[in-house]
Amino acid sequence: MQINHLAILCCFFLSCAALAQPSFTVIGPTQYPPGGSITTTSRGLRISADGQYVLGNMGNFFEDVVAFRWSSQFGTELIPPAANSPGPYSYAQAISGDGGTVALEYEFPGFDASVGLYSTSGGYSRVGSTGEYWQVTHLSGDGAFATGVSGQEDIFRRLPDGSIQHLGRPTGASGAFSTGMSNDGSVIVGYGNNGTSFRWDVGGMVTLTAPTANETLDLTALSGDGSTAFGLVFSSAGYRAVRWSTTEGLTELGFEGTPLAATFDGATILTSMRNGTDFDLGLWNA
Repeated sequence: MQINHLAILCCFFLSCAALAQPSFTVIGPTQYPPGGSITTTSRGLRISADGQYVLGNMGNFFEDVVAFRWSSQFGTELIPPAANSPGPYSYAQAISGDGGTVALEYEFPGFDASVGLYSTSGGYSRVGSTGEYWQVTHLSGDGAFATGVSGQEDIFRRLPDGSIQHLGRPTGASGAFSTGMSNDGSVIVGYGNNGTSFRWDVGGMVTLTAPTANETLDLTALSGDGSTAFGLVFSSAGYRAVRWSTTEGLTELGFEGTPLAATFDGATILTSMRNGTDFDLGLWNA
């Protein structure tokens, strides 16, 4: 199994054929406030599943930062701070598969940094508890579910009604980080700070470990259907890419690299792969 460079070229030429010619679209304003005199930087962060929306942050990145959502239809939309916020601060964290909901950090009165979900139809809804730092890492396809790290450094799942499920951590870990959520919000994967990883579904959290005791496992991506996770096994000799599935368990992928994202069925992943002293970025097909 290897990165399919032919598939990459095919995707490239098919895209070119569909668009007639390659193009570059500028995303994000370069001044804040719009039309102001202060030159700022725009940084893309996430893209929606259909590729229609881009989520990012813009500002001077020392004081004022404002999240933005861009689409070819509506252009750049600056996401406003929460009501009564003491400043213009809003920092993007994640976007739903359909692009309709974004998760971001913002300020409540008293300069309390908080995390919330924002949609153009419903405005802000806060995630987490006052006085604690929460981080949203992923949203479901429709934005109804969210996952991330709570103020207690455990994994949480936010339900459509706004309630929070505390999912815990991998066995033996004092902290954890979520790295993937299925499209329907029913499966979550991530890793702990003790060299283990986890997969959570409605049956509970399962701790996943590396093949041997002197190795560690970090899951870094999840397929949209939730059946297949990808990640890295670390050892004194280096690290190697792996796949975990509900049917096969943990299997080696045969290359050194970092899986970054997966298709809905897990058949293709975006990953880095070592090439001599450098790393190439490409698509790997099962």
